[in-house]
Amino acid sequence: ATEPDPADGAVDVPVDAVLSWTAGATAASHDVYFGAAGAMEYIGNQVETTFDPCGLAYAAIYEWQVDAIEEDGTTHPGAVWSFSTPSGQASNPDPADGAVIEATSTVLSWTAGDGAGMHDVYFGTDPDALAYQGSQTKMELMVGMPGGLVPDGLAADTTYYWQIVEVETDGITVHESPVWSFSVPPVTAYDPSPADGEELASDAVVELSWTAGLGAKLHAVYLGDDPNAVAEAEGAAPLLTTTFDPGALEAGMTYYWRVDEVSPPDTNKGAVWSFSLAAAPEPEPEPEPEPEPEPEPVPNLLELVVLLNTEGDLAGTLDTLIAAVTAVELSEGLATDNVTVFAPTDDAFAALELTDENVGQLDPEYLYGLLLYHATEGSLLAADVLVVDHLTMLNGGNVNQFVGVLTDNLGRKAQITVTDLEASNGVVHVINSVLLPQLPPEPEPEPEPEPEPEPEA
Repeated sequence: ATEPDPADGAVDVPVDAVLSWTAGATAASHDVYFGAAGAMEYIGNQVETTFDPCGLAYAAIYEWQVDAIEEDGTTHPGAVWSFSTPSGQASNPDPADGAVIEATSTVLSWTAGDGAGMHDVYFGTDPDALAYQGSQTKMELMVGMPGGLVPDGLAADTTYYWQIVEVETDGITVHESPVWSFSVPPVTAYDPSPADGEELASDAVVELSWTAGLGAKLHAVYLGDDPNAVAEAEGAAPLLTTTFDPGALEAGMTYYWRVDEVSPPDTNKGAVWSFSLAAAPEPEPEPEPEPEPEPEPVPNLLELVVLLNTEGDLAGTLDTLIAAVTAVELSEGLATDNVTVFAPTDDAFAALELTDENVGQLDPEYLYGLLLYHATEGSLLAADVLVVDHLTMLNGGNVNQFVGVLTDNLGRKAQITVTDLEASNGVVHVINSVLLPQLPPEPEPEPEPEPEPEPEA
């Protein structure tokens, strides 16, 4: 069987519904099963494709099944279908459940439950002890006005509860609605924001607001940090709105406020509410600055020459110069004086057949003057050297300069190959030839050895 009516899963099926279906092509008869959900029973075998359960209960769930039976008795079990009937309860209350009405009277209304013949009304302020108010056929009821319930008017700041019990036409079966409620607000201001006692962030931007009391037309606001003063204050200029800007507020303080509702000629004094601002957070300590790294010590001229001879591109190329400085005790001068040194390399000395091993054998006075002929006063960078045509050296002699080439007294030329090696007390430039103020003195001839005495005969 197919195409059940009511459809599988249907809701609010009328209690007088007749079930029907479409028979299968080979079905000769049908076994019908029907009952409350979980309690389906065999009804019987029939040829018809309809079944009348003869009245269904309200607020019930039913299941049913139709098996198709062929002429030879072959059975084709059908699917189990289900549907539900209306609750029979009243619904759609007005005012809506939980509503707040800004009035002292209203009309209660509802949608009748299916099958209802009469409506029993219950009403009161205690949801657990509602009073029976009578039965009626209409689906509305006045409250808070003459001729209705609470004829003197609904009370402010009160919650009312009500319930409708639907009585079926048999006068026996009843269906109770839920207990609904509505409220009449107080005549004083309520629902403050910030909430009473609320703590806000220290930097919160605060705007005070509230819900107006019943019938209020104007609002007088009082604010301060003394609850007693706020409670006793009077004379504030009334406002038309239900918001108030308190202005700048201080962190760590508690403030108190009150709103009086004015319904001319009456004024309804409000409760004193409070809110507080959290203390301002302690500023995070400034991180201690990391100590400045100690500057690398700048070597003096002698230290620089030794350092250059130890590492880098010039390593091992200034041994002869260092040996010469040591031989004539110029070390102290290179450590203190502010001079510019033109440093010949080992190859430059080697061209004169001088090495670190024999340079100290030169005449000390000549070697001393030779070294002074490689230094001039002041710290001259390459840019300073290249703009002059000659330099006066520390021995009093001159050296000519042209585009980085130095020419000594003998016309010998030395190219500046490395520039601007700065020390704490001067500058070093490396040159590829030794500058000679004069030729070195000829070494004194070795004395001829005395002849061996002739042996006596």
